[in-house]
Amino acid sequence: MAEIKEGGCACGDVRYQFTCEPLSCYACHCTDCQTRSGAAFTLTVVIPLAEIRVNQGKPGTFQNEIVDFVNCKRCGGRLWAIWKQMPDVALVAAGTLDDTSWVRPVAHAWMGSAQSWIGVNEDAATFDGQPEDPMVLLDLWNKRHESRSAD
Repeated sequence: MAEIKEGGCACGDVRYQFTCEPLSCYACHCTDCQTRSGAAFTLTVVIPLAEIRVNQGKPGTFQNEIVDFVNCKRCGGRLWAIWKQMPDVALVAAGTLDDTSWVRPVAHAWMGSAQSWIGVNEDAATFDGQPEDPMVLLDLWNKRHESRSAD
């Protein structure tokens, strides 16, 4: 069984957990993520949506044409998102996890709008925009972890 991974919002009103292995982890450098986060990029852990358990509080949601965001109603912190193109997965905001020591992106998307000073880990794939097929992010994660388990 996978280790329990827990997280929550900045104010502590909402807490969640999941026990599955992640499907992927990637960084997004699009201008929308930069604006929404107030940071140079967002770091996302992909898991099956059905695996998230809210342990405390009742998160709120807001939507746009591409994504449903799940956030804390009190502090507004984004916890995860549901991309309408892949509605069975949750895009967990990695910064909301209690322990991020294991989080390492396999890809960086939207490098065409990345800040000029950003460095990228050499074993990560890069895309100027959105990968045409989002499954490539899952494939990259599987390849990285298969090679580690073979060592």
